[in-house]
Amino acid sequence: MATSPTSLIQPSYSLLQVHILIAEDDGFMGRLLTNALHDIGFRRVTAARNGEEAMLALKKSDEPVDILLTDWRMEPVSGLDLTTAIRSLAVPGGRVNPRMPIVMVTGCSESHHVMAARDAGVTEYVIKPFTMKALCAKLRAAIEQPRPFIECSQYRGPDRRRRAEPISFPCRRQLTPAQVAV
Repeated sequence: MATSPTSLIQPSYSLLQVHILIAEDDGFMGRLLTNALHDIGFRRVTAARNGEEAMLALKKSDEPVDILLTDWRMEPVSGLDLTTAIRSLAVPGGRVNPRMPIVMVTGCSESHHVMAARDAGVTEYVIKPFTMKALCAKLRAAIEQPRPFIECSQYRGPDRRRRAEPISFPCRRQLTPAQVAV
């Protein structure tokens, strides 16, 4: 039995007011993403043909964009450059929210691309060709399980750690001074 797109995301909130911007230079893929988002239940979807147009759309939008979906390879401004530009903005609350979830939808599947996107501040990464289930899973994660936003001198973006790992050394505060080697 086939799963309908609307059953892949069944939130307890409305998707009708979530504003998504798509930055995609391939017209067919842009229409595919737009139609997929409409099928899922998103109604406020805007499209841009590259990173430059996307940044202009973000700055000129009367209503803030909640989620950005961007391709990687676009001219004159790539999705990676767009992500870096958004994350480098200083003040949340302006027209462009530097903390908005950014989902990279790209054909770049090599691990060094995934790591570069992560290091630039991409929230989720979807590899083309993708399934509706994969796209929905990444959108759900971005909306329902937002990761803490990290701001330091070397990085601005969602926490890059995906899982909590236990510390594998003894806690020194529980040891007596004789047990602690100096």
